[in-house]
Amino acid sequence: MTMAGQLTACGDDEEPAPPSTEDCLAACDITDTRCSFACIAAEACNSSPVRLNLSEGQRRAEVSFEWTVNNQVGIGPQIGIRLPRAIQSMAISIQDGPFPTAVDEVSLDGYPIFQLRSNSPELVVGPGVVGGVVIPNRPGLEVNGGKCIVLRPYSASGFASEPGRLRVYARYADAGNALAVRAVRVDGAPVTDDEITRVIQGANEVYAPAGTPELVLSDIVDLNHGRQVILTVPASLAELRASDVGADADEIVIFFVRNVNVAGLLGLAAGIPGPLGLQRSAGSGVIISVEDHFAGEPAALNLPRMTSTVTHELGHQMGLFHTTERTGIAFDPLPDTQQCSINLDTNNDLTLTATECEGNGAENVMFWSAAPFAQTDVTASQADVLRRSPITVLR
Repeated sequence: MTMAGQLTACGDDEEPAPPSTEDCLAACDITDTRCSFACIAAEACNSSPVRLNLSEGQRRAEVSFEWTVNNQVGIGPQIGIRLPRAIQSMAISIQDGPFPTAVDEVSLDGYPIFQLRSNSPELVVGPGVVGGVVIPNRPGLEVNGGKCIVLRPYSASGFASEPGRLRVYARYADAGNALAVRAVRVDGAPVTDDEITRVIQGANEVYAPAGTPELVLSDIVDLNHGRQVILTVPASLAELRASDVGADADEIVIFFVRNVNVAGLLGLAAGIPGPLGLQRSAGSGVIISVEDHFAGEPAALNLPRMTSTVTHELGHQMGLFHTTERTGIAFDPLPDTQQCSINLDTNNDLTLTATECEGNGAENVMFWSAAPFAQTDVTASQADVLRRSPITVLR
């Protein structure tokens, strides 16, 4: 890797600034302590079995890879992604046919920024998911400056299936001030245009005080899907989410369905995050069960309840985890979200309820379960993840 005489920053007696990752990759001695870290990061990208180099200004890229089976799950090869200097944020998604996927062991210039095994798998893998990761996923994490990302894909399939695909969607300009939402009413689900508009307005009222981008309802369309009940199995969810509803790459799609086959299931995001910047995939959209939001006699749509569900599921789709999982031992990676410990499980059933966690984080919009009280708290770190999303737009 050493190319003597070509890079004085790595060999001079003076103390210049360390060279860039690109310079190190081209000419740096990895044993030189002043630039060894950057050299190691560059070497990690260069030595990965599968590599993807983004060109300056390139927003989309993808690469195929082969799975191997280990303990009844699919494990992909180490993949290195070289980033241009001007990049601001990016979303990475993994697809394995109909099987749920996730991204494991993500590092940025050698620093680990996410590891699936350190979180509950239920945080990432679910039915019909095209798994992924959004970067930056917490404050203080930057991707600009020609950095190197190394990751390993994970699949729930227990046998060698079709080749996996990794897709990247990047943003280069400064963050936009809006997130575009396309609402899709499926097979005449009992929700009106006015009710959908009010739900999006209500979600804005939750998010806006924290400084998130404004949710902009770009359109409301009807879809004849031919399924009165959506089955919560991968094939059924993937079929709906892959529908062509005319969405732009930078839009988030919300499918309002009549109901799903699991009573009380209010909504489903496609992942944490979903495949941002990718439409017509098995993970392209949030699903909201309309009839599960009806209450009273005669039954009527409970708009505040639906607003809470939409706000929560949009957070997942954009990359926000549950602040506290039901077990009380798994939490999101953000520094300012309140954690509710399993020590507050007063009835010792090993499941934390919102009531048990009242005053200890259950008021956050991303707490794992619904509550009989308002869940409208959004922290600065949660807002930061949404604000720096690669799909923000200028309005």
